[in-house]
Amino acid sequence: MISEVTTQIQRAIDEVADAFAAARTLVAPRAEITLVQQTDGRFLQTEADSQSIADGFNAKRPFIALKIPENADIVLVCDASRFLARSLSLPAGARAFLDGIVRSQIDRLTPWKVDDAIFGWAVSEETSTGIVVCVVAAERVDFEASLSEFARYNIHSVSLRVSIPVQDGALSVPLDCQPFATRETGTPRRFVAYVAAMAVVIALVGQTGAFFVQSLLDQELITLRTESDALRQLIVSAKAGNNGEGNPVIASAQRKRAEYSASEILNELAKVLPDTTYLTVIDVENHTVHFEGVSRDVTALPELINASREILRNASFSAATVRQRGGEGDVFRIDAKILNRAEIVP
Repeated sequence: MISEVTTQIQRAIDEVADAFAAARTLVAPRAEITLVQQTDGRFLQTEADSQSIADGFNAKRPFIALKIPENADIVLVCDASRFLARSLSLPAGARAFLDGIVRSQIDRLTPWKVDDAIFGWAVSEETSTGIVVCVVAAERVDFEASLSEFARYNIHSVSLRVSIPVQDGALSVPLDCQPFATRETGTPRRFVAYVAAMAVVIALVGQTGAFFVQSLLDQELITLRTESDALRQLIVSAKAGNNGEGNPVIASAQRKRAEYSASEILNELAKVLPDTTYLTVIDVENHTVHFEGVSRDVTALPELINASREILRNASFSAATVRQRGGEGDVFRIDAKILNRAEIVP
């Protein structure tokens, strides 16, 4: 299964890379440079267009210094005097098999074996009964030595041909040879592979983040549903006259609705106690609040608390007051009853 997925991904990358390479070619077409081989073996660049050179009409064209741009397509027009030309007569039905036929006949038509020769062929004449194939060949070692200088250029492709004089003019014969390495088309594939890998990583990160967010949302939804169910049960119990003592969830909700929180009790004390009083301890337990502190007028504190009649009642001293050491005021401890909301007297 994994191998099938890998094959499909690689095939998709190859297709996208080919499309990318084709689009890049359309946007920035590569330059085509034609070089003509001289009698001394050197290849020189000419001002003639590639078609006239291939046809052999370059005798009077001036040659210029080599200017080979990066990623160019190179056409090498070889010197015909360096090649051995032979004619091969074949029946018309052999056209579909010419490549294999020529390869098998190289050692018979030339002094070299097929691996030791650089060769090519082209149909020079065609009749109703058969075809005549022009086969050209040269020794590979000697020929490739004159092409070694082009290996230093960063070119895209190289093609070789030789112009052979025939009765009607010149016959351009392509040569089957790859004398040196050219630029591979791996760059688009690597680029697409990197983009695909980044897309996979981004998708995985997004999926992981979405998973955690979904988990948080699910947990929040469960909490809301629990509170909603508790509230619904509370409403049903209230309508039925049930105080919720048998259900801890309902009992807790009722208790929260009926009792004051610690912050509300602290705010009430802050309102009723004078500015000359400050608290050091406050403790809430069983509907009773115990608080300690220091005040300059401790005798008035229970009366002030009971007079508010908002949250606290029955305030009284729970311990004897003592003089504060090293300062003004008395240390006190007072207990007061915490009223339920229903017990508040308007």
